Amino acid sequence: MRDILPYPQWVYFRPHHRYLVGDVVSNRELSYTVVGMTCDHCKKAVMEAIEQLGGVTAVDVDLMSGHVVVRGANLSDGAVRAAIREARYEIE
Repeated sequence: MRDILPYPQWVYFRPHHRYLVGDVVSNRELSYTVVGMTCDHCKKAVMEAIEQLGGVTAVDVDLMSGHVVVRGANLSDGAVRAAIREARYEIE
């Protein structure tokens, strides 16, 4: 009987892969550096925009560095980037 992997096989073969726009990742975390967040309102706007996406289980935002980490199942890099842009912030 074949072993069932928790992630698609390509995840194991490309461990240092930087996700391309549109890549879908199962049970992983995606990291971004967001430019332009200066206050708690900015942080909340980015978090709420990302949390509306399907599959997101957690969003961590470091306001000082602009570092955003998104965790969840079946995350789409393109959808997360679009949500951040819709909240009117830039991604480095």
